[in-house]
Amino acid sequence: MATQHSNTIFDPHLHLFYLDEGDYFWLKNALPPWPELAMLQKDFSVKDLILNDDYILSNFVHIEAGFNNQQPEKEIAFLENTIGKLHKAIGYAQIDVAPSVFEEQIKTLQKFSSFVGIRDITEGNDATRLHAHSVKCNFALLAKNKLIFEAQFEISELPHTTRLCELAKAHPNLNIVLNHAGLVTPQNYKNWLTAIVLLAKIPNIYIKYSGFEMQQMTLSNTFRGQIFKDITENFTLERIMFASNFPICLMTSSYLSLWQHYKQLCANEAIWQKLSYDNASQLYKF
Repeated sequence: MATQHSNTIFDPHLHLFYLDEGDYFWLKNALPPWPELAMLQKDFSVKDLILNDDYILSNFVHIEAGFNNQQPEKEIAFLENTIGKLHKAIGYAQIDVAPSVFEEQIKTLQKFSSFVGIRDITEGNDATRLHAHSVKCNFALLAKNKLIFEAQFEISELPHTTRLCELAKAHPNLNIVLNHAGLVTPQNYKNWLTAIVLLAKIPNIYIKYSGFEMQQMTLSNTFRGQIFKDITENFTLERIMFASNFPICLMTSSYLSLWQHYKQLCANEAIWQKLSYDNASQLYKF
């Protein structure tokens, strides 16, 4: 991409909050045990994605944020009406529901041009949903419709990782994206690294380098750097993406500082170009 501005960003993972419009039960009721959660309990719009003149945010993927899990299409409709269609959207759908129900949910979401896939957060005990018999059928439907599955769970829990590997191999045309570097901490690092080696061998699995603030706000740059090294030594560069997790990232960093930090991780411009723009642009077909 010779014409591409070297610091143009495609952010594949952010959230916009409109608290008067949506449910946001998790946010309004302060469910995550984050010390700085209170600073997030307000509206965030595109104007809050603040960079400087050195960086350009060209496009982004909006990830479902609990706007309305009973009618997830309402979040996508609201976003298209509010900010237009110059973004892509990941909607919510529970991956273990009956295939007939799942198909109807997907048909409803497909009415929106920004819709490109779903996320079902299966952290902790919710990871048992990945093992439901219906998941294989539902993954097949996503693959048939060329949609993306965003996977968010502790990949250090190896039985769940093994299950995701089996599903990914059974549906090689389905692109699966691991959210937030697989939720790694110093405590689960050993099993996390085992999982990374397994997952990286499967060509339709991608990974986002993001979300560390959700695990431990005191994670050192040294530890984060080690995680980056582990990921880049196992995954092909074409399957790794920098992402912000805005506005959650604001608990530890400004939007601008986060992207500046990401650029410092890259040994050269070619790596930065792939991880900050090219890979996300190609995967989400913008």
